[in-house]
Amino acid sequence: MDLYSVIRRNLYCCYMMEKMVTDVFDKYADVMKHRSIYISTVLNAIALESKKHAELLGFLAKQFDLFEETDCAQFVGEPWVKTQRVLDRLSLGEEMDLKSFLETQIWIEGAIGEETYHKILLPLLIKCINVNCLKEETAKTLEVILRKIVKDEKWHEEVLMKLAEHKF
Repeated sequence: MDLYSVIRRNLYCCYMMEKMVTDVFDKYADVMKHRSIYISTVLNAIALESKKHAELLGFLAKQFDLFEETDCAQFVGEPWVKTQRVLDRLSLGEEMDLKSFLETQIWIEGAIGEETYHKILLPLLIKCINVNCLKEETAKTLEVILRKIVKDEKWHEEVLMKLAEHKF
């Protein structure tokens, strides 16, 4: 697979992952609103930011013709599978205790921010500039937005860890 296709598939899966993460946080926040308005509010805030990430990634990918549909479970691996599993459970109305939910989401947020964006996608953009598969202006635009998303993902992870420290 060529570098350009890897970037296009990665952006598509990042977009789809952020949409799925939004759904996970929305669904669990809805469950928590009857137990703790504090937790529900924080989870809704993370959902809103994840939705913003999806919209940004979708806009950028479409703007620069950088979407290539692929099997994201295969392409992304464990973070995708874990997120899908949580979403499926919540969609079926299964109970999920707060501790398990937070532990899983902390891991997923870390994997998305650190692994997917920081260690995979950003270096690929730089490499793509060097081999002329992306215009430097395009890659730099994507890089600025992705670095902001990485910061947001780190914030999500930190907030979830703070929630996990509290006894509710």
